[in-house]
Amino acid sequence: MWETEDVFADRLVDAMRMRGLDQRAAAEACGITEAAMSRFVNGIRKPRADTVRKLCRGLGVSADWLLGIERP
Repeated sequence: MWETEDVFADRLVDAMRMRGLDQRAAAEACGITEAAMSRFVNGIRKPRADTVRKLCRGLGVSADWLLGIERP
């Protein structure tokens, strides 16, 4: 898939789509507010490390993948 400069936001949206979740359902699954999820999806803010863990657990993805870290 083509990704913009904001790999995190793109992958967050991809993870939600893979699970068939809208922003509200994804936020609930991750234990964060819908407003926070909206800011992350729209690239307005980046989450803190503890929130990245919540997102990964709630959406069933790795932090490396979500953050766009490529392994050699």
